[in-house]
Amino acid sequence: MSELSDQAKAQTNSSCSGTSDEVKSTITYGTANALPVSISSGSGNGSLTATSAFTYDTIGNKLTVDGPLSGPQTPRALGMMPIAR
Repeated sequence: MSELSDQAKAQTNSSCSGTSDEVKSTITYGTANALPVSISSGSGNGSLTATSAFTYDTIGNKLTVDGPLSGPQTPRALGMMPIAR
């Protein structure tokens, strides 16, 4: 898997690296298909982060989404049958 460099931005302060004021997003891509396998977004100090994970079939149709909430509703299969184009 390859990972996009973390993208970060301050919410209120001009400098916020590694603090709760920083909003950090990370996208991790699969090596076989270059589609995102996980997306995380949260505070710069890691105290709060939401992550969603994705699975795909062999031609790149998204099959499942897991997250960002935990519990019995995740992972969930997508309700529509993908159409190959």
